Amino acid sequence: MKKQALNILWLIFLLPGCQTGNIDHNTIQGSAAAGYEKEVWKQSDTSYIKLKSGTIKMLVDNKEEGGNYISYSYKNKLPGLPFFVFAVQYYEGSQVLLINGANGNEYFINNEPRLSPDNKFLVTASLDLEAHYNPNELNVWQIESDTLKLVFSIKPSDWGPSDPMWVSNRSLNFNKNIFNRNGESTLKEMHIIELKDSSWEIK
Repeated sequence: MKKQALNILWLIFLLPGCQTGNIDHNTIQGSAAAGYEKEVWKQSDTSYIKLKSGTIKMLVDNKEEGGNYISYSYKNKLPGLPFFVFAVQYYEGSQVLLINGANGNEYFINNEPRLSPDNKFLVTASLDLEAHYNPNELNVWQIESDTLKLVFSIKPSDWGPSDPMWVSNRSLNFNKNIFNRNGESTLKEMHIIELKDSSWEIK
């Protein structure tokens, strides 16, 4: 009976529903059934993460309306890396939280991470030139052992980054979105970021 109840619960998570902010919470909750439920689970308003040491780390939702609202939704574990991925929804805006499964360290990033082919870098892009609930920025992080190091960041005021995609271990494409005064998209250009002489540059 308990197993049937759990299956019903996962089915509820997988049913189509509304999306909040930049993150699809239905996809996030549903993917928790893909093999990580022994390490991450949720009961009521608390998410539990079992670290490598056996210690349990907790993330507690606050469903109170207003500025203190926060909700954590588990998505997945980065392939080949010790990081668990959580969507974080605020009353206004959202982020992504990476938790190191070895030591419990937390890293907040602006959107869902995209890994380089060799798993040594990740890129995130967040586009918000109007509401300003989320940052308008593109970041590249270097993965060093079990830590993350920000190695490139740009926060433009007159265009917004989106759709980053790796084309090699040290280069990626992203879209540069330009809007007019009415908030209408007028131009979308593709640009390249490359690692040259130990620094990342936009071409």
